Amino acid sequence: MCREHQELEHCQAVVLSVVDEAGVQTVVEQLLAGARQPGQRRAAVALLCAFCAHTRAPLTPHVPQLLRELLRLFTDTDRHVLQLAGEALAAVTKTLDTNQQIEYVTDVRQAIRFAASDLKGQEYLPGFCQEKGISPILPIFREAILIGVPELKEQAAQGLGEVIRLTDAASLRQSVISITGPLIRILGDRFSFSVKVAVLETLALLLAKVRLKASVALSHLIVIHTRCDPVFQELHNSVKNQDDPSVRETMLYALHRVVAAAGHKMSDLMRRSVTASVSSYLSSSEDGCRTAAAGCLGSLCRWLPQDELAVFARDHLLIPNGDYFDRENEGGSFLSHARGLPRSSSRNRSASLVDGSGTGYALYINCIDCATPNMLVIGALY
Repeated sequence: MCREHQELEHCQAVVLSVVDEAGVQTVVEQLLAGARQPGQRRAAVALLCAFCAHTRAPLTPHVPQLLRELLRLFTDTDRHVLQLAGEALAAVTKTLDTNQQIEYVTDVRQAIRFAASDLKGQEYLPGFCQEKGISPILPIFREAILIGVPELKEQAAQGLGEVIRLTDAASLRQSVISITGPLIRILGDRFSFSVKVAVLETLALLLAKVRLKASVALSHLIVIHTRCDPVFQELHNSVKNQDDPSVRETMLYALHRVVAAAGHKMSDLMRRSVTASVSSYLSSSEDGCRTAAAGCLGSLCRWLPQDELAVFARDHLLIPNGDYFDRENEGGSFLSHARGLPRSSSRNRSASLVDGSGTGYALYINCIDCATPNMLVIGALY
């Protein structure tokens, strides 16, 4: 191994000494040719990684070729090759400034498709499923989304969607913020319908893949935006149109998180639509879906106007004839509902709802002012 290491260092010194244009062209072509040969691949990729990371020669003329061939190596099954290919790709993208990065969105998308076409019965690209596997190409998509022209923004969002499809959930988790940040940031701007569709589809795909972590990231990022209805609408549509109960539960949880964080930014029409459709899942036969719907509505309670809250409480929180458990299966977690009420006014609003009920009702609310949350029954009025 010591001799092999010495030989590798000697070869690295040789290739790094080449700085003229013709020589660099020869080095790149020879190393890429070696990387295509199974018997030479490890050595060739090791030299290519060292060359990309440390050469003093400009790599710009060779970037499209390097992107294509390095991403093709992401189909390999050798973890050592995958690691070195990833490091080489990261070195290449680091040589590009912001304006240069956005020029290569099309090249990266084509390279990914080319690599994916070589997969044999595999769902994911092995190189994307390594630690920081997708990190080298994320800056290219990010900058295109943030500063590119509308057509480029759409392409970049679609490209991210393709990356998400080819990456397993465990590997995506470490990049959730890097992916969701740029997508959320441009949703509040005025762009064409096709751009927003591409962005929302990619967000929905990420939520379905990574689930809870993406939901938390989304709830933090949505706070900084003034026009949030597109996000609410996409999550709402995903809840309504999803057939898989586990994915619907995830979408309800995501909706819960963004409503809790930015429900005050929801339009009246959107709020009423979400309230009506999510309420229907309180009677779901799936425990997880029912609980997620209850949590979502609990967050929504905080932002409901007095008249809408009164109707909601009458239908879902106020229980006729003092039978406190008649609606437990329908209502899910009453505690989740009550937690949505604002601290400063929860008791006053709850009391007014009970006083105005007109018949015998009991209301569960959360003692929000207490250090330890618990349940309180506000009488059975007759």
